[in-house]
Amino acid sequence: PENFRRPYGALSVRDFWRKWHMTLSTWVRDYVFFPLGGSRGTEVKVARNLFVTMIVLGIWHGASILWVGYGVFHSIVMVGERLMDRVFKGEPWAKTPARKLLLWFWTFSFVTFTTIFARARSLDQMIDVLVNYGSRGLDDVKPWALAAPAFGSLLLAPLVIMRSEEHT
Repeated sequence: PENFRRPYGALSVRDFWRKWHMTLSTWVRDYVFFPLGGSRGTEVKVARNLFVTMIVLGIWHGASILWVGYGVFHSIVMVGERLMDRVFKGEPWAKTPARKLLLWFWTFSFVTFTTIFARARSLDQMIDVLVNYGSRGLDDVKPWALAAPAFGSLLLAPLVIMRSEEHT
């Protein structure tokens, strides 16, 4: 079965998980999230269901506190996205290309940032990465290293926006 559907073009973390590792996401939805009550009940119960589900997803990837943290951070954002849906009464906020680009950039940045949890070998290493992030200063950074991601993002932005419209 299809297992990935352009997840890095997602406009939300919930959308990312719909597109990322779809067979695993479907299995966890069917055998963890739904049996807990799914999206039925109070927002507190739904939040609990999301937390448990995302922690299970994290532990499936690796049984460590780092993967649990990965699941917790993703669930916090997913709960926040649900609350924002309530604020906007189900109307999509990203109605313009500029807003879609902003949501894509935020989602992409969050998802790639949280890979620190996935890539670190220990809690100490992860803390070291977070504490020392960017501490070497700009003297050590090559100009092309700063420009390449920004330029690449600008080139990809129209493609991401057009593709996201196909699947909305």
